[in-house]
Amino acid sequence: MRQLGMFPEVEAPFCWAERGLVPPEYYQQVLVNQTLDMVEFFKSHASVLIWSMGNESKKFAEYFKHTADLVKLADPSRPRNFSQYEPMGDNGELEIGNHHYPGPEGPEKYKNAARPIIFDEYCHLNAYNRYELVTDPGLRDAGVLAWPICGNVCTLRAGF
Repeated sequence: MRQLGMFPEVEAPFCWAERGLVPPEYYQQVLVNQTLDMVEFFKSHASVLIWSMGNESKKFAEYFKHTADLVKLADPSRPRNFSQYEPMGDNGELEIGNHHYPGPEGPEKYKNAARPIIFDEYCHLNAYNRYELVTDPGLRDAGVLAWPICGNVCTLRAGF
């Protein structure tokens, strides 16, 4: 990845976890083991910058805090975040805060934050606009794909 200039935030496979109940007997298997397996698999990749405990999942204290502590023990060299709608989704406990879709005022809003704030979801690709794609199938004809990385947009030609 670093040969391409990509330095990823590697994220545990959880999204909208607050929508379901993880029974206590499955907590270790579902939430902890999968995240620790992820860290073990990717930790030797020098390009990995950040471990994310989950995406837009709320319930940090109930579902993710213990795992975040274990990730820090497994790899103390990399910071952790909890990919969320606002930077206190992790109760301020991790090294990096996170805000999805902060709008143009995001950098100004967080310029004096107590910890770094990352915007790891800043804009959407042509993926969520299904109705527009049906009514205007030429929407992608420009052959350009915008890829958000930490609030910056890189442009790649289709077929790359």
